[in-house]
Amino acid sequence: MTQGETGPFVFVSYTTQDEAWATWIASVLEGAGLAARVQVWDSLPGQNFVEWMTAQLAGAQWTVAVYSGAYFDSYWCTTEWTAALARRTLLPVRIEPVDPPAALRTLTWVDLFDLDEEQARERLLYAVGAQVLPRLAIFPGAAPATAATPPAFPGPKAGGSVA
Repeated sequence: MTQGETGPFVFVSYTTQDEAWATWIASVLEGAGLAARVQVWDSLPGQNFVEWMTAQLAGAQWTVAVYSGAYFDSYWCTTEWTAALARRTLLPVRIEPVDPPAALRTLTWVDLFDLDEEQARERLLYAVGAQVLPRLAIFPGAAPATAATPPAFPGPKAGGSVA
């Protein structure tokens, strides 16, 4: 989003060590039609960083917090997540298996680590409401004693061709 544009946006809160994750997250969100603001792209040289960060936190529809060990060690990130928590706009995304501080443990988060790129993209988009996951389930109760065998699939078998 260029300077001067308005409208709903997602602010990505991260520490410098996690910049690659932050820009990937912002890119995925923008690819889904959401405006994303990320410091490395949107905080111009010469700007007052504290002023810029305050404006992002105040205007964000969501603040995506990129959870990592480095994130929770950062003074500035702590300032960002506490402000977003107070505004109820915090959307936690873990990029490594880290335990958040006690104040954040009641919030659900999205895990992006140990996934391939497509799985991570799906989880992230689901978390911001930009994608709906299929709601499929198998009946957990006992099957009836006289259950009929379902009809065979008439199409090609996996790896085969139609004869």
